[in-house]
Amino acid sequence: MSTHPLASIWASFNARTYLQEYYGDVGAENLAYLQFFARRFAALPPQNTLLDFGSGPTIYSVISAAPRVARIVLSDYLAANRAELTLWHENHPQAFNWQPFVATALGCEGLEATPAAIAQRIAEIQQKIVAIRFCDAALDQPLPGWEERFDVLVSNSCADAATNDRTTWQQYLKTF
Repeated sequence: MSTHPLASIWASFNARTYLQEYYGDVGAENLAYLQFFARRFAALPPQNTLLDFGSGPTIYSVISAAPRVARIVLSDYLAANRAELTLWHENHPQAFNWQPFVATALGCEGLEATPAAIAQRIAEIQQKIVAIRFCDAALDQPLPGWEERFDVLVSNSCADAATNDRTTWQQYLKTF
């Protein structure tokens, strides 16, 4: 693993606190993200595999992607974020509740967000997640041990969170 300048900050990162603070409700900013993803993925022809690079502890970026891809790989640098993703993927009772986001995303897609539709989309996402992996944009191989190519890459604010240095940020974007 690489050593990042912000590693000391990340060491104290609490994924659940982050989720509660920024995803406790959909809100205007998250609604804009969900609308964006609904539009982008609606225009995407069916694909095989999507990588969400630097997922954080979140799944909002893959909600509207699920009907358009066969497989989803979530990845993050922090073990705490991967643990939150795993709780949700395994339908653990302590997992963060993404139902309001799924309901909103369905609405953004022009679908009725019935309890059955929400449950169906959640099951579809969980079924299509084939891996939750460590990633590090500072490595030559940012997804260690993964050889398969991806048809779709999503990375929301990952490089922004990984460095406060513009040159390093640009290098991370090239790695993707």
